[in-house]
Amino acid sequence: MNIHYKIVEVWPEIHSIVVRYWTDILSEEYLASDTNRKEDGTPYRCRSDASITLAIPAPTGEELEKLLISNAPYQWLKTLETCVLPEVDTSLSHISTDVTNSISEEEFLKLTMKTFDLGDKPPENVISGTMTDEDIEKLIAKLAETNSAK
Repeated sequence: MNIHYKIVEVWPEIHSIVVRYWTDILSEEYLASDTNRKEDGTPYRCRSDASITLAIPAPTGEELEKLLISNAPYQWLKTLETCVLPEVDTSLSHISTDVTNSISEEEFLKLTMKTFDLGDKPPENVISGTMTDEDIEKLIAKLAETNSAK
């Protein structure tokens, strides 16, 4: 998959840019969100347009290119490319709509903590939002330890 991108808008008053992403298979036209076109015939808006707020001072050159690349919706574009293949079942018939679910904050934190392999129950200071700098440093060290073991 080749990802193409270009800056389509610059908003100096909010120090932001809008970047458009597309691929060889998913053209700008395919990703257009409506029928409105600019004078050059390109879509005014695409589903892959991303607003990026820039640091002050704004990055330039290679630093800017890295920022644009790192904000590409890679997984979304890859999924959409797969969806356009005629042999791929995209029916989602096993998923029900209008089903409401809930999760408590503690359960949410427990699940997300397991994601990072930090145990079954998050520490109370994580749940209450009262982490100290020392707590954060310990958490970063544990994450680094977990990642180096993989």
